[in-house]
Amino acid sequence: MAYIGKVKVSTEWTTVEDLVQAQVEGQSTFAFDGDTTYQLQAESDSGCRFVEASSTPEDPKDGNCIIGTQCAFYKKDTGDLYVRSVAKANESCLLKISTVGD
Repeated sequence: MAYIGKVKVSTEWTTVEDLVQAQVEGQSTFAFDGDTTYQLQAESDSGCRFVEASSTPEDPKDGNCIIGTQCAFYKKDTGDLYVRSVAKANESCLLKISTVGD
């Protein structure tokens, strides 16, 4: 497993790639590789919600949610991976991203 970084997730839908590029030193060109499986781990009592889509989701309840220190696994398909915190307004959660395998 290779650690990529940890990002702060707001209550607005944003792509995980954009967050990594903006917040993780040395990852300004980060993009999910379709041949790699990634582990996503929340660090928040309220959690993070994810959806893979071709455009920004409109419904704040779209996708799947991980809470506390739960993990999810992701392998890129056809869209972008959007994430948002399910915390109260103006609060955020942290999200750790790592690769799975070698």
